[in-house]
Amino acid sequence: MESHIVGIHHIGIVVSDIQAKSDIYVNTFGYTPESDIIPENNQKVIVQFLSLGETRIELIQPMDEDSPVYKFLQKGGIINHICYETDDVDEAVKYLRKQYRAVLTYSVNWSESLEKCRYAFLAKPDGEVIELLQFMD
Repeated sequence: MESHIVGIHHIGIVVSDIQAKSDIYVNTFGYTPESDIIPENNQKVIVQFLSLGETRIELIQPMDEDSPVYKFLQKGGIINHICYETDDVDEAVKYLRKQYRAVLTYSVNWSESLEKCRYAFLAKPDGEVIELLQFMD
């Protein structure tokens, strides 16, 4: 069975004020915005992608207390997940469920912040969160 993972796409960072944190990354560290601040209504978050060289981060702000990342932020969490790019998100989900015993926490869905992109979230019992994404032609 093949993983279908082709690389790391981004690291997700949960923040309480996305605009303020974006300004810090841009003005202090030299990141460049790859997107505007965009809602991901399915996940109840607001996101923005920033890049610095070959490194990409996703800033994630919960929309409200019902957001899946709200409690993570309240517990002091910052780095939320590593997102792996895949050439087949469905097969990569199957692979990680079997080989890594990850649990599918958010089924394959279409992204609202990335064009022509499908994604899914998986987790391990130890709390590790993995996002998979596949850009579609």
